[in-house]
Amino acid sequence: MITNIDVTKIMEHPNNPRKNLGDLSELAESIKARGILQNLTVVPAENGKYTVVIGHRRLAAAKLAGMTEVPCVVAEMDYKTQLSTMLLENMQRSDLTVVEQAQGVQMMLDLGESVRDIADQTGFSESTVRKRAKISALPADKLKEAESRGGTLEDYLKCLEITDEGRRNELLEYVGTKEFLWNYKSFITTQKREVNLPLIQAEIEKLAKPIPDGKKYSSEYNQINSARLDEWTPETKLIPDYDENKIYYYDFEYSRIVVYQKVKKKKAQPAKKSKKEIEADRRRSELSQLTEKAYKMRNEFIFSFSAARKYEKIINEYLLYFAVMG
Repeated sequence: MITNIDVTKIMEHPNNPRKNLGDLSELAESIKARGILQNLTVVPAENGKYTVVIGHRRLAAAKLAGMTEVPCVVAEMDYKTQLSTMLLENMQRSDLTVVEQAQGVQMMLDLGESVRDIADQTGFSESTVRKRAKISALPADKLKEAESRGGTLEDYLKCLEITDEGRRNELLEYVGTKEFLWNYKSFITTQKREVNLPLIQAEIEKLAKPIPDGKKYSSEYNQINSARLDEWTPETKLIPDYDENKIYYYDFEYSRIVVYQKVKKKKAQPAKKSKKEIEADRRRSELSQLTEKAYKMRNEFIFSFSAARKYEKIINEYLLYFAVMG
């Protein structure tokens, strides 16, 4: 049953999900010309007054148009039903922003409604309800500012990927700006590094030793592999072709881990000789052989004399002379 009720007796719902009623001038002009074509839905309140559930914009525009009464349907609804009705009414008309939807969903969850119940009452999918509920966990003041800059559902969900509260709130300040995506990627990269670092540390300590101080850039150690900290997964091989009989070393840089091996010292190879040097060596060898042969021949000739023993002292002196003189 439709009843005309004095506008002074109708109060706005304190938990109307739609916080901003928008520009009412055009609707007020239409009401002046044709009246209210669709009635409001209200529930009884204290002291003979009513609380509007459906029709907040129409009530505000009617007051702006100077009307004293508005057509209403008085309904009996519990508080949960009031909230779900306002949510559904506004969302069906696409009147609620993502943030307003999120806050409305959270109010229903606070009242003990389940995700499935909210989905049934509002027409949202359970996935949509969960996403809206997550968004409501973000600071209301920063959400309001982000919304004024044109924040989207995807932007808010990206913010929720950042686990550190300080960084998450900082990222919210970039929502709706050209710098948002760059900062999001930067924070995600930093977050992955921080999560992976202790896991990588535990694994590499089983396989390698820290590189000695001051040796990182020396020629004594050779880099054999590296891996970005933010791209590491448990399947990443920090040391490909690992050999337990070899010794490996590691070092952490800002964004990656580097693996090294000590360089083996090569034995010094004799220098290659030129053709002239080889020919000179050959001649020296031949001369040495000829000298030795001549010495033997002289020795045999001298001792072949019968008087050799008689002049043994003199002969030995000559032999020593020839040996020295070559």
